[in-house]
Amino acid sequence: MFDSSVSSQSLFEEMKNFAIQLTRKVGIDNGEYRIGFMRYSTDAETLTQLNKFAKADDLIVDMLRMNYRPGESNLQNALDTVILNMFREDYGDRDFARNLIVLLTGVDQSSNPYDAFRAAERAESLGINLYTVGFYLNNTFEIDEVSTHPLYTFQYLINNRGDTRRAMNDLTKSIDENIQPRRERPYPTTTTTTTTTTTSTPPRDSGYDVVIMMDSSILRKTFGAMKKYARTLINKFNIDNKQYTVGLMRYGESNDKQWDLNDYTSKRDVLSAVDRVAYRQGKSSDAASAIRMVRRRMFNDRNGDRDFARNLIVLLTANERSDDIYATWNEAEEAEKENINLYTVGFDMNDTTEIDETSTHPLYIYRHLINTEGGDDVIDSSTGDILGLIDEDVEPPRPRPKSTTTTTTTTTTTPMPTTVINQCFGQVDVIFVLDSSTSVGNDNYDKMKDFVKKFLHAANIEGGEVRVGLVSYSTKVTVEFQLNSYTTKADVFAAVDNILWRYGSTNTADGLQTMHKDMFTAGNGDRPGVPNICIIMTDGVSNINYRRTIPEAKEAREKGIHIYAIGIALKDLKEVNGIASEPASLNVFAVNTFDELEGLDNKIFESSCPVRSTPIPTTTTSKPRDTGYDVVFLLDSSVNDRRVFNQMKDFAQNLAGNLSIDDKEYRIGLVRYSTASDTFAHLQDFDTKREVIDRIQEIPYQPGESNLQDAIDIVSLDNFQEYNGDRDFARNLIVLLTGVDQSSNPYDAFRAAERAEDDGINIYTVGFYINDTFEVDEVPTHPLSTYRYLVKRRGDIKSIPRKLANSIDDVLRPRRNRPVRTTTTTRPITAVMSIASTLPESGYDVVLVLDSSVPPPTYQLMKEYAKKLVDGFNVEDQEYRVGLMRYSTDADVQFDLDEYSTKDDIKFAIDKSLYNPGETDTAKAINSVRENMFRETHGDRDFARNLIVLLTGQDQSKDTYKSWAAAEKAEAAGINLFTVGINLNDTTEIDELSTHPIQKYRHLINTYSSPAELNRTANNILDLIDDQVEPERPRPKPTTKPPIDRTSEVSDDTPTELIAAGSVFLVVGIICIGVALFLLYKTRQQKTKMKETLRKRHASLHVPPSVNDVDSVKRKNEYQQSIGVANPAEVELSVENQEGPYITPNTMQI
Repeated sequence: MFDSSVSSQSLFEEMKNFAIQLTRKVGIDNGEYRIGFMRYSTDAETLTQLNKFAKADDLIVDMLRMNYRPGESNLQNALDTVILNMFREDYGDRDFARNLIVLLTGVDQSSNPYDAFRAAERAESLGINLYTVGFYLNNTFEIDEVSTHPLYTFQYLINNRGDTRRAMNDLTKSIDENIQPRRERPYPTTTTTTTTTTTSTPPRDSGYDVVIMMDSSILRKTFGAMKKYARTLINKFNIDNKQYTVGLMRYGESNDKQWDLNDYTSKRDVLSAVDRVAYRQGKSSDAASAIRMVRRRMFNDRNGDRDFARNLIVLLTANERSDDIYATWNEAEEAEKENINLYTVGFDMNDTTEIDETSTHPLYIYRHLINTEGGDDVIDSSTGDILGLIDEDVEPPRPRPKSTTTTTTTTTTTPMPTTVINQCFGQVDVIFVLDSSTSVGNDNYDKMKDFVKKFLHAANIEGGEVRVGLVSYSTKVTVEFQLNSYTTKADVFAAVDNILWRYGSTNTADGLQTMHKDMFTAGNGDRPGVPNICIIMTDGVSNINYRRTIPEAKEAREKGIHIYAIGIALKDLKEVNGIASEPASLNVFAVNTFDELEGLDNKIFESSCPVRSTPIPTTTTSKPRDTGYDVVFLLDSSVNDRRVFNQMKDFAQNLAGNLSIDDKEYRIGLVRYSTASDTFAHLQDFDTKREVIDRIQEIPYQPGESNLQDAIDIVSLDNFQEYNGDRDFARNLIVLLTGVDQSSNPYDAFRAAERAEDDGINIYTVGFYINDTFEVDEVPTHPLSTYRYLVKRRGDIKSIPRKLANSIDDVLRPRRNRPVRTTTTTRPITAVMSIASTLPESGYDVVLVLDSSVPPPTYQLMKEYAKKLVDGFNVEDQEYRVGLMRYSTDADVQFDLDEYSTKDDIKFAIDKSLYNPGETDTAKAINSVRENMFRETHGDRDFARNLIVLLTGQDQSKDTYKSWAAAEKAEAAGINLFTVGINLNDTTEIDELSTHPIQKYRHLINTYSSPAELNRTANNILDLIDDQVEPERPRPKPTTKPPIDRTSEVSDDTPTELIAAGSVFLVVGIICIGVALFLLYKTRQQKTKMKETLRKRHASLHVPPSVNDVDSVKRKNEYQQSIGVANPAEVELSVENQEGPYITPNTMQI
C-alpha cells in the first residue's frame, strides 16, 4: 500500500524504491509469493491484483509506471479497499497462503486515525496481518497502533537512507507462517481529541531515573524473557507524569546505548522502544565497562539525569560470570559512591556469587532470581517486589571483594593435547556433513576435506575408540561412507581424498535428515551408549527445503546428537545458530574465509572439552612479556563526509596489519569520537590481528562536533587502565586519525595531550586532507618527523602505515608544553576543507553481466573472476559502484548499483547468484542493463562513467546482429563495454560487441587458467579503466556482407604442420563433394525417366464428373499429384461442353 498523500514526489519515489527492492528480495517467480499493490490518498486505487503478474520484473515495471497523486490521507478507506477488493479468490488470493499488508507511509497522521484502527482490526479479524514502514515520521502513534504487534516484527522506521536496507532485510526475515490474532486498538475519548497531547504537569521535586541494562550475550530465548521482564517493570512505572524516566543499555561484547533518560516521555513510547531492542549474540559479557558507561554517559544532565531524582540501575543477566568479575564489582562500588544503587535480576542461574556482590544490599530487596520455566507469574511477582520496595532512601556504598593477587599476570590457555578427541569422550561416533554446493568451489572443498583429516589426525580409529562417517550435499545428498565402512585411519583419509565436489544448490535439510535418520543407525555402525557428534560445514543459507532445515537439526538434537556448526563467510548466522546445539556461543564457529579453517579444530576441541572453572577466578603462573606496546586507535567521526571516515578505517586496518598482534607484542584498543566518545574495543579484547581488522570494519560513521579534548581524556583515564587490559611493562601510544583542521577547542585539546604525556602516553597524529595543520602539529608528541603524518592522496593510506609502524620504538618522549590561548593574539579559525576539493565528483558505475547459458563450472569461474574485479575496485569510498545482471533466456537483475556499499557485501551477493541455464540472449541483457540499471533511481550517478563488463562462454548469442545493435545503443547512451570471453573458439561476436580498441576492451581466458592468470587479466581491465568515454561506433548490420570468420585467417607465424593438415582436409573435401554431385545427377536422371513414362501412359486421361462435383475434383487432383503433377491447382478445367471436363496435357507441370 503506497501512501500518495506524502508531502513530496521524491519521498513517494523513495517508497517505490523500497517496494521494488523488497519485491526483488522475496521474488514471485517460484510462486511462493504473490504481490499486488495499490495507491491511496483522498481515494484508494487498486493498481495491480495478486494474480496479474507471475514474474518480478513485470511487476516492477508496473510499479515504476505508478505516478505520484497527492491528496488527503484516507487510510481507513484504503485498508477496507484492500480487504474487500484485493484479498479475493477471483483476484488471486489463495486459501492456503498467509495474507499480509505492507503499508508504506510518510505522514504522521491520516484523516482519522481511529477509523484506521477499526479498519486494521477488521483486517486482523479476517486473518490479515499488517506491516507498517514509516518514512521520516515525527510521531509514530498511528503506525504503532495500525501495525500488528509485536512492533519489533511488524513496524519499521526509515529515518535516513542507511535504514532502508536494514529495514528491508529485517522485514523479509521476519515473515513466517504464524498468523497474529486480532488486537484491540485505542478509541477516542471525550477528554482527548488529538493524537498527541501536551501535559501541563509541573516538574516534580522527587522521582526515579532508571537505566535498564540487558545482557545480550545469552540465548535468544532468554533475551526474549528479559524483554518481557523489562516491559512488565516499565508498565508499573508512572512515566507519563514524570515520576520515572527510563533509559536502556544493551551490552555483551560491546556496549550499545539504546536510548537516554530524556529520549521518551510516555510509557507507550518506552514500551515500543523496548520491543525494538534487537538481540545481538556475543561470546563475552563485559558488565564492567557497561556499568562504567552507564555511570559516565547516561547519568548526566545532558542525557536526562535529574538532580532531585534517585538513580537506579536494573541489571538483567543470565551469565553466572562476566568477563572480569573483580572489575564488575569495582564498577558497582564506584556506582554506589556516585549514589547509584543497583538491582540485579538473574535468569536461570545456578551460581549467584557474582550478582550477589554486584547488587546493592540488602539482597532481599536488590537481588532477584527468575526461572523462565515459571512463566509470566514469576516475572509479575518479581517486578511487583521491586516496585513495592523502591523508596527514596539511597543505600550507602559498600566495599566489594578485591583480587588477592598484586602482580600483573596474563591469562593463558593450555594447548589442547593432540589426543584430546579421545580424552574428551573415550569413545565417540562422529559424522561430518559437508556443503558441496556451487558457491563452495573445488579448491575450497579441498580445504574442507583437509580440515576433516586434520581434525582426525590424533583420533584412535584403529583401536575402535572413534568411528567416522561422512555425508556431502548440494542439490542431492551423497553418503560418502558410513560409520562402519572403515576401521583404519589410512582408509578414512584415502576415502576423504577421493570425495568429489558435486556442485548444485544448498539442500542442508536433506543433508541433516540423512545424517540422523540413515547414518546414526545400528546397521550403519552407530554404537549404543557412545556419544554421537555431528560437525556440519557450510558457506551458505539453505535455498532448497529451507523451511525444514532447523526442524531437521532439532530432531537430530532430540535424538541426543550433539551438533557443531561451522559457518564460512556467512553474513547471517541465524540458520547455523538454529542448527547447532545450544548454546550457540559454544557450538557455532564463524570464519570469514575457507583459509581460516586452519586451527579451528582446536577451538572445537576446547568447546567440546570445557575446563571447569572455580567460582572465583584464579590467576595463572605464566610469565608475562616484559616488553610490548598498548596502542589505542582514536578515530575522528566528526568529518563531514563518510568516505573520509571509511579511509580512516582503511588506514587503521593497514596499520594493524603491520603490527605484531598475534604474539601479544601489541595490544589494540578502538575509540571513535565526535560530540561524544565511544569505546569499541578495550586493549584485552583481541587475541588475533584478524579480530582487530574485522572490528575496525564494523565501526559506524557518527558525525557531530569534534570534541578532541574529551576523547583524549577518556582514552587516558579509561582505556589505559589495568582492568581494561593495560600492561604495566608496555609502552602506551595513541594514534589519532582526523580529517578536520580544528576541533571544538584546540587549546583544551592541547591541555589533554599534555595530561596524556604526564601519564607516559605518547601521541601520533594522522591528518586526512588537512588545509591548516596547526592543531595536528601541536597535539602530537614531537619530533613531528616521527609522530605526525599527512594523508594527501589515496596511495598514502597504504604507504604511511608502514612508515608509522617502523617508527615505533621503546623511547618514551617526555611531556612537551603546547601553546596557551592569549588575549592579544588568537589564531584565526580556518574553514573546514570541503570534501569536494579532496574527493572530486568522479567515479565509475560498473554493471557485471554474467552469461548463465554456459556449463556450471564456467559460470562458477565467471563468479570468481567477477569477485577478483571487485577486489580491485575502490567501493567503500564510493569511487566505484557495482551492479550485477545474470542472463540466459531471460535477463535477471541480481542487485542494483546502490544496493551494496562494501566489497564484502558485493562479493557475498555475487556468490549468491545461482546458475540458471537457457538460451544466450545477449541483446536482451545489454538492453535491460541500459534501460533498467543505469538509472538514477537504481544508483546511477550523473558524474560517473558507465561501464558494462560482460562475461560469456558462448561463441555466438541467440542473434548476433541484435546483440551488436544493443551494444551500439549502449555506446550511444555513454556506456562502454568490456567483454571477457571464456573458452571461445570464435571471437567474431565479442570483437564487435566490445567497445574499441579491442586490446583494451576485449579479454580472453579459459577454465584452465591459473589464479595468477585470472588475477593478471582482471588487473589488465583495472589498469585500463580511466575517465575517457570512448565514442559511439557503428556495428555490422544484417544487410551487409556477413562478417569474415577470423578464425580461418592464417597468420605469418602459423605452424607449417597446421597448414599442411588444412591442405589435406581441403583435398578430401573436394573429392567428397564431387562424388556427392555425381550420385545426385544419376538419381535425378532415373527419376525423370520414370515420370516421363507415367505421363505418356495417362496423357489422354478423361474425367467425366460434373463441374460442381467438388469431391471428384479433389480426388482427381490427388491422383494427378501422385503421377507427378507439381501443382494440381494450376491444372486447367474446361467447361465448354456438358460431357465433362478434361485435362489438357500441355498444362501439366512436371
